[in-house]
Amino acid sequence: MPKNEKLANEKTSLTADEIRRMLKGLKLVNVALVNCDAKADRALAMSTFSKTTTVPVKITETSTFEETERSIIIRHNYRVSVKSKSKNLFNLKADFDVIMEASEGFSEEFFEAFQSTTLRLITWPYLRELVASLTARMDLPKLQLGLWHVPFA
Repeated sequence: MPKNEKLANEKTSLTADEIRRMLKGLKLVNVALVNCDAKADRALAMSTFSKTTTVPVKITETSTFEETERSIIIRHNYRVSVKSKSKNLFNLKADFDVIMEASEGFSEEFFEAFQSTTLRLITWPYLRELVASLTARMDLPKLQLGLWHVPFA
């Protein structure tokens, strides 16, 4: 990658080298599930899952960050929904706190680039495990989310 090339599909004036430098200054301290709410229509889910092996899963996410004197706390919110026609089969709200230490400031501009790549790499495995274990504990057919890939152009 040329020295000052922008990351593909990013809305930032930071160069790839600046982002790499800032990433090297981050240290992951902890990832914690801080809020979780799951609901399912078990009878409808069982009859739907027995007829098909593929169901449409909609995942939305938001994230915010707060800088403290010693760390950066990133709240990453996921919403997972599975619907059959217009009926909800499974809904999950899961909020993760990612705690990091940074050797330099954590700007809004850097956060935009960070949340679209690195943040998902940190939290996605936790979400995948949560969805799989919750659906099993709710006595639903196991819902396995796929691997998440960094979108490179």
